[in-house]
Amino acid sequence: MSRKLTSIEINGTYYRSQKVRHANFKTPDFVSLARACGVAVAIAGDSDYPQIADISADFVYARIMGTSEPLGYSEAALDLWADRARTWAKGGMPEGLETMTKSPMVNPDGMSSSM
Repeated sequence: MSRKLTSIEINGTYYRSQKVRHANFKTPDFVSLARACGVAVAIAGDSDYPQIADISADFVYARIMGTSEPLGYSEAALDLWADRARTWAKGGMPEGLETMTKSPMVNPDGMSSSM
């Protein structure tokens, strides 16, 4: 069961994310723990790793890395992820992603303005 906590500091603020690699993390309890700690769960896009798209921090870390296309992602696939990023940036939740909780947003009114 491998996992990695990533942390970056920007202008005195630390942003932490958790990349999970095992399906055992796909539980509401894990999402609740990440939210309580303010740690973003990395959203694994198009890969063999578990997808947990619940928002658990005031920022989103989406990692697209699993295309099987020989030349990388198609224009349509990149457009889809760009649309999802715009939805997150507006405080929304994109459709078509797997979530573990009934309320996949940290704040039902949208994410904080520190995004």
